[in-house]
Formats: sequence, structure tokens, C-alpha cells
Amino acid sequence: MSFELNDLVPGFVEDCLEHLGTIESSLMDMEAAGEHQDPELVNSVFRAAHSIKGGAGMLGLDNIKALAHKLENVLHMVRSRELPATHEVV
Repeated sequence: MSFELNDLVPGFVEDCLEHLGTIESSLMDMEAAGEHQDPELVNSVFRAAHSIKGGAGMLGLDNIKALAHKLENVLHMVRSRELPATHEVV
């Protein structure tokens, strides 16, 4: 069975829209929680960003992959309490 990577893009976009919806609502909850973060909420945002990064990497969408990686880095800092989820950070 033969296919082109471009055939996968619509599915990737659909997945991204779902992940971005999760990320958006969760970031607002994280901002509201401030220093009292729910680790599972942070982890769910991290997983969504990680999924976007993986799909973008598979499709060669390097800018999206790099942005998702940077989001993972910030989330790691929030998760390890190196960085509070302030309005500016979110």
C-alpha cells in the first residue's frame, strides 16, 4: 500500500485542533491555579504538546515540532516548580 505524507496532513490537523483545545482550556486552569498546580493537569498539557511534536516530526513540519518542543520545556519547568504558571508564562 502506497501513500504520501501529504495524505496524513488532514488527520494531523484534526488531531492538532483537538490537542490545542485541550491545551487552551488546561492552560487557563493552570493560570488560575497559580502556584497550586495539579500535576495531572500539567501532564495532560505536556502529553498533548508531545503528541503534536511527534506528528509534526513525522511529517517534517519542523517549525511546529520546534514550537511544541519549547512548550514541553516550559511545561517541564512548571511541573518541576522551577517556573510558576503566571499570566505572563501562560
